[in-house]
Amino acid sequence: MTISPVLEHPSLRSRLHGVPLHDGRVVQFRGIKFGEFTERYAKSTMVQSYPAEIDCTSHGPMCPQSIFDDEGLFFRIPENQRKRAAAGLTQDEFECLNLVITVPSSILNSPDSEEILPVFVNIHGGANKWISSSVPLLDMANFVKKSMDIGKPVVAVGINYRLNIFGYGVLPGGLGANNGLLDQRLALKWVQKHIHGFRGDPKMVTIGGNSAGSFSTEAHLNAVPESDAKGLFNRAIMQSGTLNGSGPQPQSWGIDLSKKIAKNLGADVKKEGWEEVLKAAPAQDVVAAIEKDGFDFSPYTDDEGFFTRGWGEVGAGAPEWCDALLIGDAEFDGSVYVPRMPLVPPESLVAAFRSLGATGEALLSAYQIPTSTPPSPVPAVTKRVHDGTLQFLSDLLVSFPNHRIATTWRSKNKQVYEYNFDQPNPWGPQNRRAHHAAEMPSLFGNYTFPEETHEAMSKVQAAMQEHFISFIRGDVPFEAVDGEAMKYGPVGKVAVGWKKDSRNVSAWKVMEGLSRDELVKTFDVVGGCIGHFDFSSDRPPK
Repeated sequence: MTISPVLEHPSLRSRLHGVPLHDGRVVQFRGIKFGEFTERYAKSTMVQSYPAEIDCTSHGPMCPQSIFDDEGLFFRIPENQRKRAAAGLTQDEFECLNLVITVPSSILNSPDSEEILPVFVNIHGGANKWISSSVPLLDMANFVKKSMDIGKPVVAVGINYRLNIFGYGVLPGGLGANNGLLDQRLALKWVQKHIHGFRGDPKMVTIGGNSAGSFSTEAHLNAVPESDAKGLFNRAIMQSGTLNGSGPQPQSWGIDLSKKIAKNLGADVKKEGWEEVLKAAPAQDVVAAIEKDGFDFSPYTDDEGFFTRGWGEVGAGAPEWCDALLIGDAEFDGSVYVPRMPLVPPESLVAAFRSLGATGEALLSAYQIPTSTPPSPVPAVTKRVHDGTLQFLSDLLVSFPNHRIATTWRSKNKQVYEYNFDQPNPWGPQNRRAHHAAEMPSLFGNYTFPEETHEAMSKVQAAMQEHFISFIRGDVPFEAVDGEAMKYGPVGKVAVGWKKDSRNVSAWKVMEGLSRDELVKTFDVVGGCIGHFDFSSDRPPK
């Protein structure tokens, strides 16, 4: 029997034409607009009316951006498996607020059934400035098919939202602050209003994401009590991303950043009205002005919607209305610094640590970083300094904050499950190990692993998918006590084990006494000494 990819949606009052996938077992509805705005920096509002017929067979546009080579430069996926070029993705500033919704076709074609399914809403990563939920890496059709195969079907939603200066730029008066996060919140409201028509359960919504998607998830967990965030989701997944790596900044910081971008566009930022250049410039000119200096973007603290109170306090980020958290890291999340590290003299890194006073000295000792660097480079010493710093950044950005967040949740008697992803990238150079975001091909299952690692990768993939799906369904994904985590890899191993056996738990003691603001400062000093690598191109970092 052929499954019809047409859905009569009651609350949208539209017929949606989707894409049948996996021999018709899954239907994907692409490019569904959830929000709209008419001017740059304006807050988005929910789309209220839809045409009688909606073609959901093509992906909607993504936010204007430079091209992030996720398949090639980042994951090193072989050319014969890369799918992004054929996906036909486009960019449009004013049409980029759209969703990708993937549903088991069997439930859509059972109109008399009252069954509704748990919902997973994925917030894509990309450093607040790259990619979208429509890229092949993040396609959730295989994930939904897996949920059906194991008898635990789910509905999956991918959000496309504003990025870089379009989503995280701010002008005098606060115009534009946190539009990216507010777009995400608007999408969650849309899900509450309309997901039932896709046979999803609005009372059983899990949000999550990797990297920037993870710290966006943490931002939503830190929404101020008076906001309308309560009730938009009841479970959360954080994968290798905390606000330690993209700490909320005051709006004054964002205005200074906007001035720098406006200056790259030719504005005289010493004169009044410089912001009009940013408002009026063509989107691709703005992208070029950002790329010129590789600017990074953060959320803001004083927008009255996020972080206004409680940010950084013990116990923040574990709201009473969210029932459970699944949180984890990759063994080498500090990998984002590897390409630039050879350019940094070891003595500069040691000096950066020492500028932090007693804390820096303690960190140098904890990570066994040599403090005496010879006047002429000695490769063995340089390697020890670089390796120790990279491990420290992995811990500071993700592993230690994850530990602190999990501890907070346990202190409130809330469900929390931790994982460590230690299975190396099967395509990348060996020194990339289980690098930042290395779990994503396993989680969504959109590529074929090399023959020599296929068995190990398949074991990890099957377990990780089943655990995540079980969590989304409200089940216990795995049993573990405080101090333990589910280990994915290496060499295909899947088992609960002690975190201290694979993470630098003893070194974390140095960070235990630091406030969140102090941790962010430590990152700014040491990470700022290195900078980020620009994965949007092959050019060497500046």
